[in-house]
Amino acid sequence: MNKFIMGIIVIIIFLLLSCSSLKTIKGSRNILERLFLEQEKLSPMVAINFDYSRRMANKTMDFKLLLQNDFDTLWLIERADEVDMSTSSVAWTSDRDVVVLFEVSFDDYTVKKVGYKSFEDPLKSTTEKFDTVFTNTNESPLGAKRVFISEISKQMIRTFYFTDRWC
Repeated sequence: MNKFIMGIIVIIIFLLLSCSSLKTIKGSRNILERLFLEQEKLSPMVAINFDYSRRMANKTMDFKLLLQNDFDTLWLIERADEVDMSTSSVAWTSDRDVVVLFEVSFDDYTVKKVGYKSFEDPLKSTTEKFDTVFTNTNESPLGAKRVFISEISKQMIRTFYFTDRWC
């Protein structure tokens, strides 16, 4: 009987220790999970799609390295196609050295990285100084049918959803 109780205690301690890594603030897995939970509040189906897209990108070293860097802020622009819900996304950190571009369709994904200075997207500066005071959530100012724009820092996650659907 004593061995049985000791076995249960060991199992409980093992489970508690294995779950503690998910609670760390710096873990990239935790960042992606927290972002999903925030996006899910705004649009559950689209959030699931972008979560899948980020998980596919996270299989590559370029995206993993971006998330593992010591950064103050991570910016994401995530666009979804209206018909097949394929995604096109860009991510960069406050280091402003590398931009990771990833596209995910139903059966394929591509990830590439470019230098921040050579990345030419008019939304880059808009994203970095994004302010919800000047936006209307019934319109998509970002050039796609469904768009999440997210700012992730160690203190908080701010994510905003835009669509051009008339609800």
